[in-house]
Amino acid sequence: MKNEGKIRRLLGENFHLSTEYKEREITWKLFRYYEDKDLYYDPHNKAIMTSEDSTEKDLLKFAKKNHIYNLQLFYSTKEVYIAITLLVFCIIRIFIDNDILYGMWIGGTIYLWINIIINIIVGNHNHKATMKKLDDKCELIKQRIYEKLKEQNIEN
Repeated sequence: MKNEGKIRRLLGENFHLSTEYKEREITWKLFRYYEDKDLYYDPHNKAIMTSEDSTEKDLLKFAKKNHIYNLQLFYSTKEVYIAITLLVFCIIRIFIDNDILYGMWIGGTIYLWINIIINIIVGNHNHKATMKKLDDKCELIKQRIYEKLKEQNIEN
């Protein structure tokens, strides 16, 4: 697989990509990862995608769509870059025009708009990916409960 490292980074801790290398041919299966080993090894935890029914391009597209961003690192980095930009802007305005209040107002306004737009985009994306993960987990739990009830009815 050409993009295996990138795909694994995008999938993060929510998915498990199982790969097998056999004589120049690579087969892979993508599973939802659960910390609870009973859920993870449950027979109902079927492969989401496999190399038999999807291409590597499809897998990369799925990984990008379901990637969850590290918000803490993202916000920290963004804050540092914005603070440096505002500092440089204010220093330039001090030496060129001495209009400090205007420069700080412009910088603060830009900061607020950038922060609002990024919060909306990242928040919506992560919400969708988290809800998909919860839906998959609920479906798996429902199937397990159904199987146990079915076994109890057969035994009784």
